[in-house]
Amino acid sequence: MAVKGQCGTDFSTGCGLNGVCVNSTCICNNGWFESSEFFFFGSDDSEEKTGQLPCDTNRKLIQLLYYACLLSGIAAMLLHGLVAYELSGIKAFRKLRGVYIASVFISLNIVWTTLRLVSGEGEERLFGQDVAFTILYAIILVGFEYLAIFFIVNMGTKLVRHYPLLVTTAEKRMKRSKRIAVVSFVLATISFFMLCSIPFLKPDLGRLTFLILIGLQTVDAFLLAFFAWYSLGYLNGLIARLINNKGEFTRFDLEPEVDQEVLIKLRRIRPKLKRGQNNIAISNLCKVFLTSQVLFWDFSATLWKYYLPALQTIWMVVTIVIILPNFTFVVNKKKKFAKVVDVQELLI
Repeated sequence: MAVKGQCGTDFSTGCGLNGVCVNSTCICNNGWFESSEFFFFGSDDSEEKTGQLPCDTNRKLIQLLYYACLLSGIAAMLLHGLVAYELSGIKAFRKLRGVYIASVFISLNIVWTTLRLVSGEGEERLFGQDVAFTILYAIILVGFEYLAIFFIVNMGTKLVRHYPLLVTTAEKRMKRSKRIAVVSFVLATISFFMLCSIPFLKPDLGRLTFLILIGLQTVDAFLLAFFAWYSLGYLNGLIARLINNKGEFTRFDLEPEVDQEVLIKLRRIRPKLKRGQNNIAISNLCKVFLTSQVLFWDFSATLWKYYLPALQTIWMVVTIVIILPNFTFVVNKKKKFAKVVDVQELLI
């Protein structure tokens, strides 16, 4: 990678706000350091980087973000383990599959975070340069995207299958939703292979691949946010209308008592739908905001050394929020409606 005559590289000028250029070498302020992460990709001569990069790295802050990611991952893992144990106790084996799959990616996220934290100061495992660190992140990133797609498709499919009225009103919407899911799945898969290739590429090609990857991830994140609104948001709104306008339930051709039971079940499903929609949409819109910066502001790529653990922490929080309804499900099953509640109270 060619270095400019003064401090800076092909992708930066000067030493930033936290350093000064002395004899073509960046001298960083106390607590700030140079880092080649997100400046250089693939294999490169580390000596060529020394003294030419801006002082934009606060190692303590980055370490704090990775610790937050680790602790949120451990919390998510403990909660998933508890839910899996309780679901096994009531033999809810169909719900266990999703919990187990999510637990695998959460545990990989813990391993990925630990790899970064245990590496020595100045010898950190860097994204785009360290093979193990980058490929493990690729697995986690795409894994959680697959989980989000599966969650949205599964929720829509189950609701349409179990409630006759929803078949007629939401069937076309669900078919279109599956097409969106396919596109999102393909983009995520392409992103995975591109991300895995970056550590093995020459620096210039590695950076170009990273920029293309950022573009794909921006589109994919926006598509996932839209997918959550288009599918889960629509179903949530439809159920709300059915609950508020009970006259529409004449289409069910069911006995009044059965209609009331259906209303109760749909009312219980709404919080899970709303949580899933909001968490997937908001987390992916946050991702769109962060990734799109790189497309319009070159220097923002280096900020990803901070964004990377922050985004993974957000995903850990999302998994915790999404698993909570399963925990509530287990508690209610165990109580077996010990407290008698009048049906009409649930319909208010």
